[in-house]
This record gives sequence, C-alpha cells and structure tokens, in this order.
Amino acid sequence: MDLAVNNLTFLWGPISMVKNDFTKGRGKAMLRKTTALLSALFLITLGATGCDSQSSFNHQLQNPKHLIQDGLLSLAETTNRLFLGGEVTGFGRLKRDGKIDFALVTPSLTRMDLLNFDLSTLISPQMDTISIIGNDLNIPSNIALPDQRENYSLITIRLNKPSYRSFVHNPGTHTFSALRGQFPVRQVVDDFRNDKSIFEIMNHFQFLGSGQMDVQLNTPVENQAFPVDQFTFDQQVEIAGLPLEPGKLSFAVSLADQNGKFSPVDLKNLKPDAVQPLAVAPYGNRFLLGALVNEGAEGELPQFDQMSLTLIPMEYKDQLDFLPLAKKPEFLSETTLQIYPLEMREGLIPQYVYVSFSEIQTHGEGSLKTEEKTLIWDNFYSGFPSQVEIPKLDFNKDPNKKYQYEVLYLAKDPRLVQRASTTALDEITHISRNVVVVQE
Repeated sequence: MDLAVNNLTFLWGPISMVKNDFTKGRGKAMLRKTTALLSALFLITLGATGCDSQSSFNHQLQNPKHLIQDGLLSLAETTNRLFLGGEVTGFGRLKRDGKIDFALVTPSLTRMDLLNFDLSTLISPQMDTISIIGNDLNIPSNIALPDQRENYSLITIRLNKPSYRSFVHNPGTHTFSALRGQFPVRQVVDDFRNDKSIFEIMNHFQFLGSGQMDVQLNTPVENQAFPVDQFTFDQQVEIAGLPLEPGKLSFAVSLADQNGKFSPVDLKNLKPDAVQPLAVAPYGNRFLLGALVNEGAEGELPQFDQMSLTLIPMEYKDQLDFLPLAKKPEFLSETTLQIYPLEMREGLIPQYVYVSFSEIQTHGEGSLKTEEKTLIWDNFYSGFPSQVEIPKLDFNKDPNKKYQYEVLYLAKDPRLVQRASTTALDEITHISRNVVVVQE
C-alpha cells in the first residue's frame, strides 16, 4: 500500500510482496501484487524526494492501525492515469448488413482483480461521446466503432469511433485483448434510446474473435494500433441458467487463462432454466466466471454491492452454483467488524475472509452508470470468523466520493480445482461479498 504526505512516501507490506524501486530524486516504491496472507513479517520503507530510502524489517502487523490514525497520513492522488489508447484495425471493408461492428478492449485480470469484480472491470467507467440520429450518446472509452453505415428505419446512420482507451491501475506489463463483435442495429439502438442498461442488452452482442497484445505501461500510451483479426472464435459452449429468486440476476463470463492472467472472451446474461451459448477462445485454459447479483432500478445496472461469484474451469460448467448472498457486515466498534458466516453446501470448504476498504467514484448515469474503485487497504483472515479487527483509517475523505468496506467470503470445492494450482488463491472457486458504506 502506498501512502504519501507531501514529499514523503510510506510503504508497508509483507516482505515477500515488496520489490524495491527507490532511486534518488524519485522517492518512489513499488509494491507487487501477491496472494500472500497479510500475517507475514512486514517491511516498512520511508523515502522522500532527493533522499535515499530507509527500511525497517520484521514488523509483525496483522493490521497497521497504529500507523494510520489521527489524519496524519492522507491518500496520494493519482496524477497520471495509466491507459492503452489508439485505434482498432483489422475489420476490413464493412458492408450494410443490419449489424454494427465494434471492438471491446480490456486488460487481462488476475485472481485478485476477480475478487473485486463488477461490470466496470470489463466496461470502462470513462466515457466518450458520439452522435447518433441527432442524439449525443455516451460510449465507454474501451469500446471502439469502426467507420460504418447502417440503416435505421428510413435513416442512414454513420458510426465512426475507431479510438479506444483501456485503463489499468498499476504500471507494468499488461496483456490486452481487443474483442471483435457485432450487434443488431435496430434492436440495440432502440434499447439504448430507451435507457436500457448494457446488462439488459448484452445478449444481443456476438463476439467473433480477438487480437492480443502485451504492453509495458509506465506512462499512458495513446497511439497504439490494435488489430482485432488475430484469432477467430469458432467454438461455443452452452451454459444452463439456474433458478432465480425474484429480484435476482445472473450472468456468465467466458475467460481464457494464460499464465494466471484471465482474458475476457464473452459475456452473457443467464436466464433461469434456459441455455445460453457462450464463445470460448482458441488460446489459454478455458474458465467460467458466474455471478449472482441483485437487480438494479429500471434502466440501471445490477447492484454489485451484494454479489456471489464462482470461478471454475469450463469443463465443470454443468456444476455451476453459488454461495448464498452474504449479509451486510456491521460495526461493533470503530475497529471491529461483525460478519456473518455463510451456510454452505456439502463439499465446499471455508478458506478466508477478505476485507478491503475502497474509495468509489461514480461515472455516467442511467444505463451507463459505472463505478471506479480505488483500493486503500485490504487484509485476509483465515477461515470464516464472526468478527474481524480493522485499522483506524482517518484521512481527509473527498466529499464527492463514496467510501466502503467490503467483506468477501472465499471458499473452495476441491473437486473443481484445476490440478496446476500453485497458491491458496488459485484454489478459490466460490466467493460471496457484501459491503458497509462509511460515506455516501
């Protein structure tokens, strides 16, 4: 975790997580993502502009509550958001066929990213504006529309937004995918004009293929051409929807696992007791991410605060099920959260409770409202305890942003774990989460 006060940079974390990257005049440290539990011995490092860093080893910290209090530390604001941008290529000559061609550019996801999954993981919270039939329409920045003309009623509409921007949180080498797809122009344009959410229309989207690219991002990249014709999705699997209680929704994401990085391939809304085709990639190990969520208000996205996720190899798709939706955690004191262990089916084994504190910024509105999440603090706790200790996080909160704790229950079904699992997090198959909001 990287916190800053003026020119002072403060870094804390398990020794196994830290990669020293201090240089004179920079005062910067990098903390590598890891699945190590936070009960390890900790390294504390201080650095400042123009000075060498000083490190102190072997601090046993279950929670850094004595390090973050009384408003002495404030969160460092991100000055340069990292993104890959440019134009998509490889569509060839497009003819009028009643379908709009598009590309969706996304970074690959780690298992830690999947713990914090919501639709903004795939659909950018940043928007670009285009004009259709005299109406301005906000389009997520990671969706590109090559130059094309289609008929809508008696009108010919032209779409031309070949540009894309796909954002990441951390510097380093990232694998990006540019998914090529199509959707029927009349049905989807009508749905958008009627303020239906992306979730409601996603089943109209057909994903046909993709391109992939590894990019080193230390600063934003703005002029990267991205071909979409490297791979063809010529295979599908069928996913059976599960019975749902009133007010609940479920969806499925097809993923390709390449050395622990999951690239999205397809995304579909699952209807109860119906079979939904889902495209699979010709690369990587095939995985299925299923999600159970609460319906949103009319025309808005589902509510992701309370959510159950299942991540399993695609070969086990017929065994898709979910943990019960978790009850909202409650504060017993300023530094203690009451949580409520779940009742689980036979075969599921409790592993950890993962607790995080995040800053949430809302972008857009209505059918395209998304949330951008910035992680401030997190911790793992073994098993499914009934309460957990959390740090006292006092700092100057932005009154225009939301702050919340998330509690995730992590369980595994050993029968559904891939043989190549190398870490504890690799074995997690079932997740259920809920949040408690500190500031709206």
